[in-house]
Amino acid sequence: MDRHLNEQLNRRAVYLRTLRKLWVIPAAALVGALLGLLIYTAAVTVISGHRQYEQTNKFYIEFAYDERGNAYDYYNAATWDDLLFAHPDLWNTIEEGLPEGMTKEQARAYVLTDLYSDIRLMTVIVTTPTAEGTQQLSQAIRNSLERFGAQQKEFDEIRFLSATEPKLIVVSDKTGSAVMLGAFLGLLISGCLLLLLELLDDAVYVPEDAARRYGLPVLGVLAADGQKSSLPAVLQGELEQSLSRMTEGKEFHSVQVLDITAQMQEMVEHRQDATVNRAAEQLRLLAPEVLTEEERDSKIVILHYGQQSGSAAEHILSRLQQEGSTILGTVIADADAKFLTRYYENTDLLHLLSGKIRKIQR
Repeated sequence: MDRHLNEQLNRRAVYLRTLRKLWVIPAAALVGALLGLLIYTAAVTVISGHRQYEQTNKFYIEFAYDERGNAYDYYNAATWDDLLFAHPDLWNTIEEGLPEGMTKEQARAYVLTDLYSDIRLMTVIVTTPTAEGTQQLSQAIRNSLERFGAQQKEFDEIRFLSATEPKLIVVSDKTGSAVMLGAFLGLLISGCLLLLLELLDDAVYVPEDAARRYGLPVLGVLAADGQKSSLPAVLQGELEQSLSRMTEGKEFHSVQVLDITAQMQEMVEHRQDATVNRAAEQLRLLAPEVLTEEERDSKIVILHYGQQSGSAAEHILSRLQQEGSTILGTVIADADAKFLTRYYENTDLLHLLSGKIRKIQR
C-alpha cells in the first residue's frame, strides 16, 4: 500500500499552499539582509585582526645653521623612518610611552613618516589595531620628537602642530554588497526550502488526494471550528448524504469512528488531544444510531487536515485491514474552509455550466 509514494502530484494544491506561505520569502530576505549586515560589521569592526585606527600628526621642523650659515636640512622621510627607532635618544623616549605589550618591531610597522623639505613640514601617520594604542603611540612619538628637537644641535625646534582623532579605517566599504548578498541568499534558500517542504508534505488537504492515496472513498469533510458555513458548495452536505447512502438498505449493528491522529498519539505519546476527540464527536452526532466509539469490525476513519504523516496513516490502515476490519470510508476533519474554497473556486461554475449543457441537449 505505497500508493501515496507514487501518486500524481496535485499541483493546484501545492501551488495554493505555497501561495499562502509566500510571506516567508520576503521575511527571510529581510532576515538574510540583516544577518549579512551584522556579519560584515562584525568582520570589519569587531574582530581585532581587521580593525585599524589611524591618526595623523603634523610637526614643523626649524633647522639650525652651521658655522657657514647653512641649515642642517639633510633629514628626509627615509631618514626619519629609521631614526625614530634606531637613534637611542628618539627610541628611548618612545619606549617610555609605548602601549603595553607592543614591541619595537610592531611599533616600527605601525608608523609612517613623510617630510617635505621645502616647507619643513613633517607628517607622522600612526596606525594600530586600537584607538587607544594609536593615540598612545602618537603621544610617545610627539614627546620624543619635541625632546629630540630641543637637544640636538641640528634643530632650533621640532614643533608639534596638530593631530587628528584616531579614526577607524575601512579599506573598502562593502556593506551594501553584504546586505544584498544576505537578502539574495535569504530569498533563494527560503524559496527552495518552502517549495521542497511543500513537495515532501504528504498530509491530507483535499478529498481527491486522500481517495487516490489510500484507495478508500472519502465520505465528506468536517470544517474547523466556526468554518462550517464557509465550506465550498460542492462539499456542503456531502458528509450527511454519504452517511445516508451508506446505511440506506443495509443493516449495520454499528460502525466504529476511528481517529487516525488519536491512534498515532496513543502509540507515540500515550495521550489524546481534545481537538481530536471533538472531531470524532462531531461525526458521531450526524448518525448517532449507527456511529459509535466502541470497537467494531466496520469502521469509518477520520483523517485530520494537514496533520498526520501519510506513511503513518497508511501503516495504521493497512494494519486494520490485516486484522479483518472493513473500512467503509474516510472523513477529513478540521479542514480549512478558506483553502478548500480557493481550491474548488471554479468547480461550482463548471457544475452550473455542465447542468445547462445537459438541459440544452435534452
